[in-house]
Amino acid sequence: MTPIKVLNGPIYDEVHQKINPWIYQITRVFKNKDHAEVEFTVGPIPVDDGVRKEIVTQITTTMKSNKTFYIDSNGRDFLQRIRDYREDWDLEVNQPIAGNYYPVNLGIYLKDETSELSLLVDRSVGGSNIIDGQLELVLHSQIGEGAKWRRSYGQEIYSPLLLAFTEQDEKTRTNFQVSTFSGMDSSYSLPDNVALLTLQELEDGKILLRLANLYENPKTVTNKKITYFFPGFTPNVKTGCTTGAQVVNPMVFNKRNQHPSV
Repeated sequence: MTPIKVLNGPIYDEVHQKINPWIYQITRVFKNKDHAEVEFTVGPIPVDDGVRKEIVTQITTTMKSNKTFYIDSNGRDFLQRIRDYREDWDLEVNQPIAGNYYPVNLGIYLKDETSELSLLVDRSVGGSNIIDGQLELVLHSQIGEGAKWRRSYGQEIYSPLLLAFTEQDEKTRTNFQVSTFSGMDSSYSLPDNVALLTLQELEDGKILLRLANLYENPKTVTNKKITYFFPGFTPNVKTGCTTGAQVVNPMVFNKRNQHPSV
């Protein structure tokens, strides 16, 4: 049985559940309120057994929802979804689970003639109604190499080369003609797992360089000399920043960047 610990307080009561060594759940039941709060701590997901896992939470009721549920559209209006159905075409159901999942940015709910169940989320997750009267959310996943090629090829679609053209006469063509150019050392290329997000000139001779690790596996992180990105120049000062380019204390920066999958 799952170990359970109950804590009582003046504002709410808490139920602590240790599902297993890497899943912990806290349910807070507020007094004089009609809602509860559920907090999950998931991970790191073990994959030593060779089995990839998706961590899903399910809330089951006796409601007769008749295959119908509602999910927000980019955090705004809620749209009606009907399981195994598409309004614009006749759906051939080949993936009864994945084919009924939708992104949940704000919330998901279902209802019948007498009751309603709503789930609000604090971050974007996948959600669905696979069984009448039941809602489920994907909290975390470790599904292996399946997403690797999508992320790599997705970079080509999201960040294609930009071709630019201008009119020139013979004089300007001769003066400004450049046969080859590379913003990176020609002897170096980025590893497959690294994407260049930003290379931007700031004020006072500063340059913002942002790199992203495309894959979850920390072993794919590669440390390379920053001078590869500035051929012909030698940076005077190198400062680590957060993703938003805010400079933080080096100790905090190192601590926060121990988990490249986050």
